[in-house]
Amino acid sequence: MLIASFEDDYGDTVVPRLIAEEADIHELCDRIEQERQEASAVKIADLAVSGDDVIEVTGVAAGPEVGRILGELLELVLEKPELNEKGILRHILEQKFR
Repeated sequence: MLIASFEDDYGDTVVPRLIAEEADIHELCDRIEQERQEASAVKIADLAVSGDDVIEVTGVAAGPEVGRILGELLELVLEKPELNEKGILRHILEQKFR
């Protein structure tokens, strides 16, 4: 009904775009569900390392810098979920943040 209304008001150009956008939404939902099932990190608390690890490995004092570093690690893990292992993340801390 809604699509028919759009066709009446805007012609045939809107319908293909709406269908494509709906497909994009379904693809995004599928990807989100896949990420949830793979149990990848989606927030800092999901990381295999903690603020204590950051402090221990980097020598950074407790504070906002620790949160910033954890945020950067999260970005890495969001791009490559296989990195979310304690040993791997501690190695990254040693190499990148020391």
